[in-house]
Amino acid sequence: MKQREYGKSARHQLKAPIYNTLVKYIQENRLRLHMPGHAGGRGMPKVFQDMASYDFTELPELDNFHLPRSIIKRAAKLLAETAGAQKSFFLINGATSGIQAFFLSLRNMQGKVLLPRNAHQAFFSGLVLSGAEPVYIPAQTDEDTGVAWGVNRQDIAEALEKHADLEAVFLVSPNYYGTCLNVRSIARMTENHDAVPLIIDEAHGGHFVFHPQYPEPALQQGADAVVQGLHKTWPVFNQGACLHTGRLYKRDKQLGQAVGLVSSSSPSYPLLASMDYARAFLSENGEGLLEQALKSSQCYKEKINRLPGFKLVQEEWEKHEEITGTDPLKILIKMENLSLDGFQVGRILREEFKIEVELQSVNVILAMMSMFHESQEWQKLYEALEKISLRYLGARKRIRVPAPPMPKQVVNPRSAWLHTKTLVDLRNSRGCVAGELIAAYPPGIPCMVPGELINEEIIEYLLWLRANCLQVHKAGGESGGKIWVLDGAI
Repeated sequence: MKQREYGKSARHQLKAPIYNTLVKYIQENRLRLHMPGHAGGRGMPKVFQDMASYDFTELPELDNFHLPRSIIKRAAKLLAETAGAQKSFFLINGATSGIQAFFLSLRNMQGKVLLPRNAHQAFFSGLVLSGAEPVYIPAQTDEDTGVAWGVNRQDIAEALEKHADLEAVFLVSPNYYGTCLNVRSIARMTENHDAVPLIIDEAHGGHFVFHPQYPEPALQQGADAVVQGLHKTWPVFNQGACLHTGRLYKRDKQLGQAVGLVSSSSPSYPLLASMDYARAFLSENGEGLLEQALKSSQCYKEKINRLPGFKLVQEEWEKHEEITGTDPLKILIKMENLSLDGFQVGRILREEFKIEVELQSVNVILAMMSMFHESQEWQKLYEALEKISLRYLGARKRIRVPAPPMPKQVVNPRSAWLHTKTLVDLRNSRGCVAGELIAAYPPGIPCMVPGELINEEIIEYLLWLRANCLQVHKAGGESGGKIWVLDGAI
C-alpha cells in the first residue's frame, strides 16, 4: 500500500474520543471525591491548574486503560488506522515501556534476540527484565565524528544464518540522528528465516506517516511491529508513546498483557488526551505542517552547509547504500576548520543566543527541529551559526572520537543484574565482569552492559568519556570513578 493510504484525513479521524470526553466531563463541574488528591488542581500553582483539571482517575465514563472498552479503545483503533496497523497500544511510560513489553511478550523470553550493540538502553533493560540472550550485530560508525549511523544488512544476514533459533530481530530506524535503514530488505530476510519477528524502534519517526516525502514508515516496509515515542515529534507531553503491530503479527494478546505489566496502574489522562488530540490534529494538519518544515529544512540546510567552519553530516552518510533516507528535521552539524569544539559551540548558542540544541558533543551538535518551528526560528539558528563562523573560524587540534568498544558477553544480562556485586575502582576492573549498565547521554547508548567482560579497551573508553565532558549515566548512580562488578569467579 502507498504511504498516503495511511495518515490521511478521513472525517472520522478528526474525532478525539478521549480528549472530547474529558472536555465534556470537566464542563459538568462534578464534585471530585476521588483520586488524585489535588481534586482538580487545588493547592497547585496557577500554571498547573488547567492541566490538572484534565487529571482524572479511571472513572466509569472515562474507560479503563488496562481493560479498555469505550473511549480508550476507540482512540486506539483510530491510532491504528492512522498508522496502518493491525492493532495499536498507547504507552504512558514512554517508548522504553513498549520495547520492554516486546521482550516480555516473546514466546521464549530466555531465547536469543538479535539487536545492534548501539541500541538505546531501553533494549538492555528489556534483556534484564526478560532474561533474553543477546546476539549483537556491530554498529557502523563514522570515523570522523565517532557517531554510529546504522548497521550493515550483510551482518544481519550472517547472524540470521548462524543463529537458527532467534526469537526476534530488534533494530532502530530512524536512529537518534535521523538515518533510516532499508527495513523492506531486512523484512524479506527475516521472513525467509522462519518468519522471525522484526521489531523496529521507530521512536523518532512517528511523524513520517503524515507526509509522502519523509522516509517511509517501517510498518509499511514490512516490519512486524514498531514502537514510537510520540512526544519526540508530535505535539504530545513527555512519556507519550505507542506501539503498533503489523497485519500478520500473531502475539497481540501477549503484547497487550505485557504492556499492562510495565504500565502504571494510575494512567495519566492528560497524557492520553494529548496523544489522542495530536493524532486527530495531525490527521488534518500534519501534511501541511511537514511540507512547510521540509521547505525550511531544504533552504537552511543548504545555507548552513555553506558556512565556513560547519558541515552537515547527514549528506555524507546518505552515500551509504544501507541508508535509505534521513529525517529532514534532524540537523547534525560537524565542526570543521573551526577553533571551537561542539561543547563550546553549544555553550555559545545557549548563553549568547538563547538557543538550546538537542545534543552537543566533541565534534558535532544536533539541532532537532519541529514541524511547528517557523522560518524565523530556522533563521535565528542560521544567523547564530553565521556569527560563530565569522568569529571563530580557524584550525584546532582535531579530537578523534573513539568508537564504542564491543565487549564480550560472558554472563546473561539478567543473571548478571541479579548477581551479588562489589564496587571497585574503574582503573582496577580489568578482567572483572560488569554488574551495571553505563550509558553516555544523550542519546543513551550503553557502552557497558551487565554481564560483559571488562578489558583495557572499555576502561580507556569510559575514562575518555569522563575526560571529555560527556554525561555518563550509571544505573547504580554516580560512584566517583568506581564500577559495580560481579563477585567471585565466573
